[in-house]
Amino acid sequence: HSTKVQQGLRTRWRKILIRLLSFLAVLFLLGGILAYIPWVQTKLAKVLTGQLESRLDIHVEIDRIHMRFLNSSDIKGIYVADFHGDTLLYAERIQAQIQHLWFRKGDFALKRLTIENPVIKVQRYADDQRFDYEIFIDRLDSDTVTGASNPFKLRLDNFLLSGASIHYKDVQSTD
Repeated sequence: HSTKVQQGLRTRWRKILIRLLSFLAVLFLLGGILAYIPWVQTKLAKVLTGQLESRLDIHVEIDRIHMRFLNSSDIKGIYVADFHGDTLLYAERIQAQIQHLWFRKGDFALKRLTIENPVIKVQRYADDQRFDYEIFIDRLDSDTVTGASNPFKLRLDNFLLSGASIHYKDVQSTD
């Protein structure tokens, strides 16, 4: 009698485990399918810009994000303002082949990053001792500026900058 009870319990646990794994597989597939819907991608862009704006205390806009099953992304129309409201970076398109994205840890690894037709402004204003990019990078790297719990880590294996327009302005320069 006890072996029938044990077999019954094993069968019940096996069914529960199969149902749980099936549910998780369907949830994962549904999440993958939802990631391809433009409305979901627009929401993702808003969440991402909100996180960047709060972490860096600057204005960020992203027109569209297209994820390809979490191994690559295509960002169109990205604008990042500097700390004086001028353009720090504008790019028509940024493509990334992703190795891993660990948002909670702030740890990102990219196999390849391609930036197409960017406008990059490197400026130092009269009231700043440092260039705007130095401040930007310090805010990405530091947890003291905005109170973020984790520093930002990025590993990049391959980088391509295509059709760039780079502007340099140092109002403190004597030249």
